[in-house]
Amino acid sequence: MLTVTMQDLYPFDSWNYVFGWANYTSRTGVFSFGRYDPVFNGEIPTPESQNELLENACYVMVMKSDTCSVSHIAPSMNAS
Repeated sequence: MLTVTMQDLYPFDSWNYVFGWANYTSRTGVFSFGRYDPVFNGEIPTPESQNELLENACYVMVMKSDTCSVSHIAPSMNAS
């Protein structure tokens, strides 16, 4: 299962935020788009900024960092 959130993720109190976190054993992962939102940097929400967030989110999910989270989950899905 892969979950998406707009909240920052802090796996441990001593860590800075992370964009994604996965658990190989339970085949779960979570990915945060909060920092990809232009509103995070203080911009006023507009239809254009929401489109930018959607474009950024799609790009990241398909082409970038989420591949790491999914790669921790996917191999175990094929195991019996």
